[in-house]
Order: sequence, then structure tokens, then C-alpha cells
Amino acid sequence: MKPCNVTEMISSLIDGELSPKDTESVRQHLEDCVICRKEFDALKSVDNLLRDVKPVEPSYDFARGFWKKVDALDARKTKTDARKTKKSLWPIFNDFSWGLRPSLVSAAAVILIAAGTVIFYRSAPPALDPTGMLIAENMALYSDYEIIDNLELFENWEEIIKLDEI
Repeated sequence: MKPCNVTEMISSLIDGELSPKDTESVRQHLEDCVICRKEFDALKSVDNLLRDVKPVEPSYDFARGFWKKVDALDARKTKTDARKTKKSLWPIFNDFSWGLRPSLVSAAAVILIAAGTVIFYRSAPPALDPTGMLIAENMALYSDYEIIDNLELFENWEEIIKLDEI
């Protein structure tokens, strides 16, 4: 069901804040509308429960303890303000109230980057030197040349055997 336009006035009826004309129209509506009657009964029971609650009296030294805590908070705020206005060697850092945290984080980042760089270069394979590459190619060609040179000896094998016999 759709809410009635009287539901906002139910709390005012319980508190006795309505004019006599509005009070009569809301009471008339409550007799006819079951939903609004249930809401009225629920609010009335809550109102009765709250009226039965005794007011809480603060303890004897409540005010003294309260103002002591307020003074402590005020003193802490004054200390913080004094630190903020304290002049440093570098005026650009007057507004920072972080302490050493940014410096420590920066130092840790630099150490991590340096350690990573060292580890990376130590674990990398050695770089090939272009001159070393040329020498390696020449060595391969030289060993091929030796094989070719030995092949000529095999062609002249008969002559070599004759030389050995002599």
C-alpha cells in the first residue's frame, strides 16, 4: 500500500504538537487506516519506553576530568603548531610535519635501485667484444685452413710414404 500523507504528523500527535483541528483529523484517519495505526502504536511504545528512562547524572568529578582532557588536547595542538612554525635551515621544508619518514623512504628507494642495478649487471652474461668476434672468426678460418692444408697432404700420400722409406 502507498503511504498516507498523515504519517509525518503521527510523531507530532504523540508529542502533542498539533492544533486541535489537525489532531482530530489525524485521529479520524488512524481509525480508518491500519498501516498508520500500526506505526502510531509502534511510535507510542517507543515514546513510553523513553519516558521511563531516568536521566543520567554525571559523576562528582566529571567536569574536572573533562576540562583536564580538553587542556591536554589543547596543549598537544599548541605543541604541533609550535613545531610547524619552527624555522629550519631550508624554508621550503617549514610546512612539512612528516618528520624523517620521507627521507627514510627516499634512502630505501635509492638503496633498492642501486642493489638491483648491481645484481643485474653481475648476473648478465659478459658482453662480446667486436675484436674478440673477429679473432674467433679468424680462428675458425685458420682451423679450416689447416684441414685444407692436410687434405693436400693426403693427395700426395704416395710421395710422403716414399719419403718415409728413405
